[in-house]
Amino acid sequence: MEMTDLLRELTKDEVIKDDDRPDIAIIFSDDPKITEKFDVVIVELKRKGLKPEDNVRVEVQLEKRARGLYGLYPGKVQSLWLYGVVELDNDYKSHLSSAGYHPLYSKGNVFVNTNDITVDWESGIKIPAVRYILDLDAVVNDADARNLTFLNLIKSKFEAQ
Repeated sequence: MEMTDLLRELTKDEVIKDDDRPDIAIIFSDDPKITEKFDVVIVELKRKGLKPEDNVRVEVQLEKRARGLYGLYPGKVQSLWLYGVVELDNDYKSHLSSAGYHPLYSKGNVFVNTNDITVDWESGIKIPAVRYILDLDAVVNDADARNLTFLNLIKSKFEAQ
């Protein structure tokens, strides 16, 4: 599904002012209409320069997108992997610590929380979810470190012994 169509479906009550933003949703299934259960990855990207209180919205948006996606495929989402890429300052890091997030090793800043998401309060349906809030430095620098490690490993296998 095109991202614009997916966002339009997920945000029925919201006006999408900037629908060319590079948010990402991935459903791990050949065909979600026939697959019994599948995992979902949702990524929300926030531009630099936002105030901490504007960055905090990423947490609500991730859950809202997850609930909307569950509404499209009731009973089929078995787990959620949610990523918010934001600018992290001291205030936001303090908020994440208070909200039950824990820092992970990174060449940037990565925080993780593994609480389930209630997708429907009345029925009590919850889905296991892993939420990551990270900064752009973590995305770029961690990828560079992994790539360098992989390249060095490959090179070492082809060098004469």
